[in-house]
Amino acid sequence: MNCMKHILLLLYLFLFTACDVTQDVRTHVSDTNIACDDLDNINWSNKVSTIATLESCYASHNPALPVSIESRIHVDAMLYLSYIYLSDGQHQDIDRANIILQHAITEMSKDCEKSHGTYDNFCYMVHFKNEEHIPAQFNALKDAMHIYHMSMPCVYPEMLIENPDAIELIGPYFGSSRDTSIPNVCNYFPYHIIDLRAFMELENYSNLENKYSDGPIEGTMRFGTHQGQYQNMIEMLFFPDKKLADNNPDDPYIMVYSIGEEPEPIKTRLKPFESDIRQYPDLNEAYDKMIENTTRHYVDFLHLSPDVAAQYAPITVLSTLYNFVLY
Repeated sequence: MNCMKHILLLLYLFLFTACDVTQDVRTHVSDTNIACDDLDNINWSNKVSTIATLESCYASHNPALPVSIESRIHVDAMLYLSYIYLSDGQHQDIDRANIILQHAITEMSKDCEKSHGTYDNFCYMVHFKNEEHIPAQFNALKDAMHIYHMSMPCVYPEMLIENPDAIELIGPYFGSSRDTSIPNVCNYFPYHIIDLRAFMELENYSNLENKYSDGPIEGTMRFGTHQGQYQNMIEMLFFPDKKLADNNPDDPYIMVYSIGEEPEPIKTRLKPFESDIRQYPDLNEAYDKMIENTTRHYVDFLHLSPDVAAQYAPITVLSTLYNFVLY
């Protein structure tokens, strides 16, 4: 059955690449490069098309070539393809997934010198084998999640909707500068929704910073802290009902944070912070725009009702801004 499935897939690939490439494009780039270039524009929800693109890119890989920044795209295709084949559903193929993922592991290991290499975090796993286990066999998606956490370039937004556990792939792991290589969200980079960088450049931003911040965290810890803030923002943007479930419905602007093993969670009142934002026209305008963007995201992407979206959006924006200013 699997043999027949892959024969049909190869036939589809032939038709897919043959029909998709114009004569003009052929004069500039090969069919296989087009398939690999399409990884930036993958529609993860269309699995047939996605698998076809990834399989074509995977087939074009030349294992004789050394791993480089330019050739990473082929290994990235292996990672995404094995992820699909390990996932539950009609496309699951554990045997195929293991072949592809073991190939990816071999390729990523090629240039690991001590704990560094093109796939730096994965090379850390190779170097510290006693602490960082690399399975010889992957029987389910959960077995490979740490590999993906250490090697995937980014996580497609639809991956989060399809599998909420994929949020683990963007979480901080090292608490150091290595966390800069932890995946973010592909082509989403939600700063076009909650634009923290533009907010920080506003004239009156320093007034908030002087009041709420003791100064930025210094040293390598800041990378882990920033990745944790990023993950928190993504969780609120994709799973607001779950992320904000512990909030007091009578006063949702009281954020509840559990810190380590502390018996009592920390409660932060965000209304005074919002009042300070409202004092300054530039901050106030940017804040309202972010709420508008977030509301639209909840309605258009998550398909929440406008009323629910309008309820979640200001809390999401305010909490994100508060943590950003604080650290």
